[in-house]
Order: sequence, then C-alpha cells, then structure tokens
Amino acid sequence: MVGITGSAAVKEKALECYRREMRGAAHPHSLERIWAFDAARAAALGTERAESFRPYRMAWR
Repeated sequence: MVGITGSAAVKEKALECYRREMRGAAHPHSLERIWAFDAARAAALGTERAESFRPYRMAWR
C-alpha cells in the first residue's frame, strides 16, 4: 500500500475522465466504493488516503 494523501486531488481529476465507465454506488467501479477502498487502506496504513497495487511483472537484471 502507498499513501496518496498528497495526490488524492490528482486521482480524483483522473477518475473524472472515466465518468462514463463508472457504475452505481454498490458496484466496485463506483466513485463511492473507490473512496471507501481508499479509506480502508488508509486506516491500515495510518494515513488520510491510501491505495494498494500489485506489480504484474518484476524485471530483475
């Protein structure tokens, strides 16, 4: 997980580009659910906003 408190406004602006892709409040792809996921991750990390990610490919050289 990574804290995004400082860049939360940028995330919100980026998500506005996907307004037509968003679903209703009960769906995982709704703004309400995205913010709820961020809040839950932030509570675990101890910050105001956070998100998790998974690397799909790690390249070791």
